[in-house]
Amino acid sequence: MVSIGEVAGTVHRPNRQRFRREIPHLRADVGKAVDAWFDGGFVGVDYPTTTFPDAFSTFTAQAKGDAQKQQNLLTTGQLGGHIDGVTTVKARRDLDVLARAARPPA
Repeated sequence: MVSIGEVAGTVHRPNRQRFRREIPHLRADVGKAVDAWFDGGFVGVDYPTTTFPDAFSTFTAQAKGDAQKQQNLLTTGQLGGHIDGVTTVKARRDLDVLARAARPPA
């Protein structure tokens, strides 16, 4: 489950109900994106490898391009060529939300 952490900015009263309605969608969408990234970049990979074609499959085009430039930070990177696996011991996902112009994301 994705927890909502900090909400940066002020969600004005008319938008609060809309924000509350969007929280389940935010949690689901972010959860899917993070799970796909984590599986494709760490735990769901056939090691040894230094390529991670599925790590950024749920990212937007711009975010995917940025992430590929930082693959060693956002995957097991070069270390992946020297290991035989990764195991998740504990996972926690907290989502901080930016309410731009007093409006939550939709």
